[in-house]
Amino acid sequence: MYVTNAFFAYPAAPDSIGQTIEIAATNVRTRSNNTIFTWRHLDICGHYIAGQVLNKIEECELLIADITKLNFNVVYEVGYAIGKCKPILVVRNGSLNVEDISLGNLGIFDTLGYESYNNADDLTRLLMAAHDLSPISIPVGRNSRAPIYTIEPRFKTDFINRTISRVNKAGLHQRRFDPNEQSRLAAFDAIENVAESFGVVVPLLSQEVQDSRVHNIRAAFVAGLADGIGQLRLFLQEGDSPVPIDYRDITKSCYQLEQIDRYVADFAAEVTELFQSPVEAKTKAPENLLQSINLGSSIAENELRDLPGYYLETEEFQRVARGEARVVVGRKGAGKTALFYRVRDRVARNRNHVVLDLKPEGYQFRKLRDSVLLLLQEGSQEHLVTAFWEYLLLLEICNKLLEMDRERHLRDPVLSELYRQIEDHYGSDRYIAEGDFSDRLNQMAIEIAQRYMDTFGLQAGKSLSEGDVTNLLYRHDLAALKSILKQYLAHKDEVWMLIDNIDKGWPSNGIEPADILIIRTLLEATRKIEREFTRNDINAHTVVFLRNDVYDLLVEQTSDRGKETRIAVDWSDGDLLKELIRLRLVNSGVSEHLDASSAWRTICTPLVGGEETFQFLIDRCLMRPRALIDLINHCRSIAVNLRHEKIQEEDFVKGLVAFSNDLVTDINLEIRDVMPDAEDLLYHFIGGKKSISLNELNELLLREGRPPESISNLLHVLYWHGVLGLIWPIDGHVEYVYQIKHNMKLFEAHVEKLNTAGGVMLQVNPAFWAALGVQ
Repeated sequence: MYVTNAFFAYPAAPDSIGQTIEIAATNVRTRSNNTIFTWRHLDICGHYIAGQVLNKIEECELLIADITKLNFNVVYEVGYAIGKCKPILVVRNGSLNVEDISLGNLGIFDTLGYESYNNADDLTRLLMAAHDLSPISIPVGRNSRAPIYTIEPRFKTDFINRTISRVNKAGLHQRRFDPNEQSRLAAFDAIENVAESFGVVVPLLSQEVQDSRVHNIRAAFVAGLADGIGQLRLFLQEGDSPVPIDYRDITKSCYQLEQIDRYVADFAAEVTELFQSPVEAKTKAPENLLQSINLGSSIAENELRDLPGYYLETEEFQRVARGEARVVVGRKGAGKTALFYRVRDRVARNRNHVVLDLKPEGYQFRKLRDSVLLLLQEGSQEHLVTAFWEYLLLLEICNKLLEMDRERHLRDPVLSELYRQIEDHYGSDRYIAEGDFSDRLNQMAIEIAQRYMDTFGLQAGKSLSEGDVTNLLYRHDLAALKSILKQYLAHKDEVWMLIDNIDKGWPSNGIEPADILIIRTLLEATRKIEREFTRNDINAHTVVFLRNDVYDLLVEQTSDRGKETRIAVDWSDGDLLKELIRLRLVNSGVSEHLDASSAWRTICTPLVGGEETFQFLIDRCLMRPRALIDLINHCRSIAVNLRHEKIQEEDFVKGLVAFSNDLVTDINLEIRDVMPDAEDLLYHFIGGKKSISLNELNELLLREGRPPESISNLLHVLYWHGVLGLIWPIDGHVEYVYQIKHNMKLFEAHVEKLNTAGGVMLQVNPAFWAALGVQ
């Protein structure tokens, strides 16, 4: 199908791209006799042309974008065109090696799709060929519970942390893209999140920051979407880079962190005004059931609005909500954070419960750890950090009381005097009044580190006395603080301290003893608070959410093992995962009277390669809810983009390729977190067979340069992460460790027994086959 008005956007460098495009454009004009296909193109470097470009995109029937060399302008314009409901055709010159970003790692274009060409004749044929000119559908509806969408980089600089903190301080809940949680930005996830937002926050990184180029290209796409759809947006950049001069006017440049506060405050006021006003939908209704399906985000923080409608309340959830555990453990993607939010909502239904929902991140302790802890004797480390946690949590309880009873104390004479005492003594303290919890934690850690350096300098092996700890930590009389809290909490039913994310953002060179110390002292400090409150008839509960690999390290490095009551969030029953998806389908309009299999068949073909589709997906998701939702969303996005009414077999195959690439990246990073020397371990299986004997695997690892003494540990992490399963010789079925509730002792005992009996055969998990080219 030809168009009469197309617009071509391409980078100015290298010159060969422009030359090839000019030849192809001339060929098209000639062969169409200048009547069927007219052409407008633009060299997008060095001129103030943003307004002209966007006007032409709005006028054209089709945007053709060349992404051979990714740059801000072209990617922004692709996003803008999608937001304006313009059809797009993305092309890429496969003969040139000019791009330093992997499209698989970047995301966006691996699901949008692109056509490859090698020369002008190839490109001419592409442009003359018939193309589906249907625009990508933009979802309808706004997210009132989390109205802001923020795109974050992998490395959280002070600029990024300040931006996130100020949005939180403005009381605007965020949905966030975080590459530490999702390795790539899926185009359709970005489209849905931007479309349902009341405001979009796009911070752009200075070029000196690691991975800034990847982040800024993603940011350009989101920025273009926001402007195309017409959403309120805040584009912030550090200094004068990296936005090209063409688009400098749409960004706010920040030279000092304090400038962020003003920009966010102004933006928050606009969002709040919009939030409180009736807004007419700007987008058309879905054309079919598949387009209307919303399985939610695989990241719990991004689905707070919808989570109550489809959350699967398992026995583990019920036990945590009853206060039967102090620690919840599970693999990354197992649903710990979703459980965190649902437990919070459940216990907060009682308005006389005091509920802290705290999400510190490991990097916020970096200054304290690197400047102080490494200089102290072990006993002093434990003493200082336990006291730090206790003091911080008591102040957070003060903050919560001031927040939750701001109106109530005016009507309650019993609370009124106690409230005023807390407000007078602690309400204006910067450890309570400034920023959000992350801000306050970070500020306290930095100040303690600075006071330590001022007092003791770089003296190593320092032992701290009780007085030293008091001078370093406390800005208030601790005994008085505890006394007023106990008096106030006597009028409350229960105190809950829910703490998630503490093992997030730890250094890429692996988890260190100081990191485990931070968790161990947190548990000790909460236990200390619970004991003190209990002596005063105050019911207090703590729940700390941890990855189970981190918990295993904690147990190994703790002398008093078994002290903490633990609940594991694990999935070994495929029927539970089917029910999880059924609830999400029902929430999107599928009949609640259908069982899981029938509900599933309303949106997809029944078989993939002769295998039932749901089982096909379950066998490739490592039994992780997050992975299953991501995999289905990949397949659905491709089907919607191809205008399919149901997810077809070809959509499953293409979606699996994108998902598999994501999974390889994610699992490599998870392995690196606990075993830094094993980074990129999965790439050893590229091009190999799906089945491999234990002896062959040992030889492979040695050939790849792995030290002989590390082989046992490498096998352990491959088993633990579900990369390799054990093939049972009797019936040939494959057993992965997640199918036996991650009982590594049992799994490795099976391996040892079969190896003694005559040899072990292992299978690479089919989730990784597509990315690794496994035969």
